[in-house]
Amino acid sequence: MSPPQPMGPAQKPLPVPRPVAGSTDRLAFAMHNPRRSDFDVTNTVQVSSPAAVRMAIAQLFGQVWPRAQLDALDASFARFEDMFSGRCPEYIGVDTLYHDTQHT
Repeated sequence: MSPPQPMGPAQKPLPVPRPVAGSTDRLAFAMHNPRRSDFDVTNTVQVSSPAAVRMAIAQLFGQVWPRAQLDALDASFARFEDMFSGRCPEYIGVDTLYHDTQHT
């Protein structure tokens, strides 16, 4: 295998592949997917942040049930954060690849 040659003035870099409408080329799509990996499919909720997820849920609840009390939701998220952080005495904190707050 020969070493790469420097590009001369007449040479241009190869174009970056772009996803084509209807294409199933997942690699090409992944290379140009503007969605951030720690956000939901709408790219608006940072799913790695319990506070952001709680706020998004509260907004959705508010649209459907405007007078709903969110005490149980708040308590659930507080407990969740306590469990994952290790502040809950019954549980050991966890932050492993894929068994983390983002994927739970």
